[in-house]
Amino acid sequence: MTAALALCVVLLGTVSFRTEIGVGADYTTQRYTVGIYDTLNWDWREEDTLNIETEGRTGLTLRLGVEGPGRRFDAVNAAGFSTRSARNALGLWYEQELGPALSLRAGNDAELRHYHAWFPALADTLYGGRDYWSNNSRLELRYRPTERLRLNATEAVEFLRYAEPDSYHYNYHLNRARLTGWWEAGLFTTVGFGTGWTRRWSPQDRSRDYDDIHGQAGLEHIFEAGFRAGLDNELRRRAYRGAGFSYWEDALTLSAGASAGAFEIELENEANWLMYDTVSPVYPSLFENGLRLSFDLPLADGVRFRAGPGLDIGVGIHERGDEDYRELSLRAALDIFGTDRLWLSLEDRVGLRRYPYADTTWQTDYAFNELSLFGSWTALRGRAGELRVEAMASVSPEWHARATDNFALAIYSLDLKYGF
Repeated sequence: MTAALALCVVLLGTVSFRTEIGVGADYTTQRYTVGIYDTLNWDWREEDTLNIETEGRTGLTLRLGVEGPGRRFDAVNAAGFSTRSARNALGLWYEQELGPALSLRAGNDAELRHYHAWFPALADTLYGGRDYWSNNSRLELRYRPTERLRLNATEAVEFLRYAEPDSYHYNYHLNRARLTGWWEAGLFTTVGFGTGWTRRWSPQDRSRDYDDIHGQAGLEHIFEAGFRAGLDNELRRRAYRGAGFSYWEDALTLSAGASAGAFEIELENEANWLMYDTVSPVYPSLFENGLRLSFDLPLADGVRFRAGPGLDIGVGIHERGDEDYRELSLRAALDIFGTDRLWLSLEDRVGLRRYPYADTTWQTDYAFNELSLFGSWTALRGRAGELRVEAMASVSPEWHARATDNFALAIYSLDLKYGF
């Protein structure tokens, strides 16, 4: 036992270690049509294009936890190497109780990533990436004067540095200050509230510097017979040095739900007003509203089925435009929880989106199907450790009124991890 470890044991208490090694791969395809003008033959040709990106990777994660009376320290270091890049991420977190109602939490996350070209035979990726270093430091005070009231004050400083910055990959500093709270106003009634300020500095592009101020308040109440209702509103003002980017945003969420035994039904409406100081075709002021109805039903022990329709609209606030849309969709999902060793979630969302006022040169109506699968299976578990398989698949084709606008994106990921 090293001197540093011995000191940790004396100062804090119980020490725990965990190591995880893993291998995995990603496979991505994009299918679309491109137009080519043949200047020699004065001819316009359209060709189907299929872009394929593959990435193999391996990683090692080390976790250290030290816990004692009223305090805890955690450290996680994740090192990874892939056919595209090498990275190392270090996370540190410390929590200390300062009194019966007051606690302090401090943390830091840092990541260093290098994109290489060591495997030219496998270099099928369109985006090569830019080397960077990022760091995020946080300090949080938690105050709970009574069982019904909680207050949190957070200060965070973040920066991002590229080895070769440009107008798209630009360095920045970010400072965030937050004050949030939770109050149990009465029987089965809770209130959430908060406010925050953010400032960003970017030496490469000063027009991207901004100040962001927001406030949020929400209320939720549970009635008798399992009925519940809630509302939440967040107002934001973001002012850029480049005035063309500045905007106001207001997000309002209304929800209602009911339970009858294990059966649940929920209705949720999300409205969002985004208003730019300077309206342009690139930055249009837009009102968006999404209405969701969801039914949740258990089919068996550890198996739940969810389904429901959705209606989304987008309307120009000052005038109708190309970005106005109407969308009708249907979502269905199946969740399987097999004890603590198997988890599987399958979701499919199909729908139709229309642009009633669009310039069809750039925008066309389309039907879509968004299918996703997430799963985790602990294949082996014993005293020596556990072997876990994690998988993800996402397939989202679009069928447009103009066939040449058809688009299909598919992403597959598979990881094998062993922890001990």
